[in-house]
Amino acid sequence: MPEQLELAVGKPEPVKARHMAARMIAILARRGVWVTRAEFATYGFAPRQCRAACEASHMRVLFGQYGYKLLRYASPDEIRRCLGTIKSMRDKLDAKYIQLNNRAHRALHRRGET
Repeated sequence: MPEQLELAVGKPEPVKARHMAARMIAILARRGVWVTRAEFATYGFAPRQCRAACEASHMRVLFGQYGYKLLRYASPDEIRRCLGTIKSMRDKLDAKYIQLNNRAHRALHRRGET
């Protein structure tokens, strides 16, 4: 049987994500303002890479409707908005978790697998 090739999908490797985070932080430090994904594209970042770099920054980079900004340059209101966005995302994930848990429990119960 022929060997199956692995597709390069999913999250970037941790080392690459850390490197992208360092680049993102350097760009944001030079700019000192919100930078959009479109602007990061001029530096070679794809939207997925922006998200991965932001995540790998360990919250040194804020995100929001205006793009990305370094925490050290953010106003208290900008920090509160980012926290609100994260809380909203968490609440939506919690709701999905509860919905799936309930549906799965009912489905397994109907099949006699509880």
